[in-house]
Amino acid sequence: LLSPTTGIVDSHGFMLALQGDFERAGGMVAVGSAVRSARLSVSGQDHVLQLEDGSELAASIVVNSASLHACE
Repeated sequence: LLSPTTGIVDSHGFMLALQGDFERAGGMVAVGSAVRSARLSVSGQDHVLQLEDGSELAASIVVNSASLHACE
């Protein structure tokens, strides 16, 4: 079977490359971080996430990519 316009992608390697680009641009990835609550900051400019361990993260953009476990 010839399929000249398709290919195989190393999805793990691709995601690591994207993470590297993101972190070099000043982003932070918080893998496996259970979120207890989320709210807007007093200024309304940032999202403030309270994590299960008691720490807080503030960010102007938050991406929840938990897939099937997003509600948890």
